Amino acid sequence: MKQPLGIVLAEDVANRRIVVEEILPGGNADKLGRIAVGDVLVGCSAVTLKEGSDKLEKEGYGARPYVNWTEVWIPTEGLEFDTVMAALGSNNPRWGIFTIELELERLI
Repeated sequence: MKQPLGIVLAEDVANRRIVVEEILPGGNADKLGRIAVGDVLVGCSAVTLKEGSDKLEKEGYGARPYVNWTEVWIPTEGLEFDTVMAALGSNNPRWGIFTIELELERLI
């Protein structure tokens, strides 16, 4: 889904899961029409930095290795809310990433 997502996620503490609390009118989730309030987030894409190469290590932290990242899949079940929010936030346009992949489960 394109960013910004247009959803509000909340922590369901009793069940240790993250749920869609609100869908913002006119947002990308609303336009997509496939996400509902109450859906449970079970996985999402995230970005993590790779280990530095010799060149990057010599340049130090001031270097901006924009190619030094990889996309990963994070199963979110049982993770802390802040951890999941950090994973979602790692899908950042500064890396050239303008979408976020979500796996949601609809509880009936």
